[in-house]
Amino acid sequence: MGPGRQWQLGRAQRRYERGMQLAKEQKWAESEAALRSVTETRTAALGPDHQDTLRSRGQRAAVLRRLDRTDEAVAELNTCVEALGRTLGESARPTLEMRVLRCQVLRKADRGAAAMPDARFVTQALDSRPDELNFQASGLLGGILNDLGRHEEASEAFASQASVFDGLTGSLRLAAQQLRANHATTALYLGRFEQVEAVSRGMIASIGTPRTAVTTKVRASASNSLAFALHGQGRHEEAEQVARDAVADLTRLGLDRFRGTVRLNLARSLRGQRRFEEALAQVAAARADFARERDAEPGDDSAAATGAAAALLGLGRPAEAEAAAVEALDICRAVFGPAHHRRLEAGHLHALAVAAQGRDTEAAGLLAANHEAWLAAFGAGHPGTEAAAAALSAAAPTGG
Repeated sequence: MGPGRQWQLGRAQRRYERGMQLAKEQKWAESEAALRSVTETRTAALGPDHQDTLRSRGQRAAVLRRLDRTDEAVAELNTCVEALGRTLGESARPTLEMRVLRCQVLRKADRGAAAMPDARFVTQALDSRPDELNFQASGLLGGILNDLGRHEEASEAFASQASVFDGLTGSLRLAAQQLRANHATTALYLGRFEQVEAVSRGMIASIGTPRTAVTTKVRASASNSLAFALHGQGRHEEAEQVARDAVADLTRLGLDRFRGTVRLNLARSLRGQRRFEEALAQVAAARADFARERDAEPGDDSAAATGAAAALLGLGRPAEAEAAAVEALDICRAVFGPAHHRRLEAGHLHALAVAAQGRDTEAAGLLAANHEAWLAAFGAGHPGTEAAAAALSAAAPTGG
């Protein structure tokens, strides 16, 4: 390699690092331009199938999604995965890394079904190997299953993958704890509140005082699950305190997106105490947190809209509650599968808001459909099914 080409590649590497820094700063257009220039230089100097060329091409694709150019991003990643698989092998680490990147892009673009094969392929290829890439793929697999409303499968996936990391130290020990926290969150969807309380308390005790952003987030995730579990058992004051402590920890570190999630559980606990104005304020604060976060999860806004609908119903403002519930449903239909717990919760609130406005015939149909959906997805003993059945019974005409 001549000195001229070495100089070109050195300059391209510095531009690559700059492009990645611009992405961290959310300067997407500037980042895309830098990474495109790097890819062009590396293609000319190293060839289109060189790992460095494909790495910059893949990172540019991730930025393209931020610019709402998702189809172009996926096409680029498809090319990268194919090239790496052909030159290095389907199970080579660079190929698996590119599959994880494609999976992340697809999931963030609300294309969970299309993302699923990559998550499954990587976890199977790594064959219970406890490393960072397997942790990423495991989290994606469980998260996608949850997005699709396949909560039992997600619960099993998180539990299985967490066992891979058990007994390890350092960052991989934290990986196990994060997967356990994700498992607990999924168990909440399934109404297993006492189980989640026990698991969450154990995790909080094992972490102790968090000293880094990562340990703070893992501990807050466990606290968030604990607050939800306490709320589910009717222990709203305890849930409020747990959630407030977690919000305070996350505020210190500026973890806005996850703080928004915890605020919504704080709002749940406040609604349980009939403090609806305070609950609505927490929902508004959560929306603001999500708006500041550059890497929000699919459906964050649906969670906020669902919380708003519940608080507005408590305040006796059913027309506004209906609008919020419809907003939540619209997002859920775009992002989640038909059996997702939040989609069913939003449907329940929508039916209640319609009933509260005296549209009895419409409400009866909505309540019946919602009860059937809960029953099919979660069974007769789930709290959501029971709440839907009670609302349906209350709306039924009485004989005279």
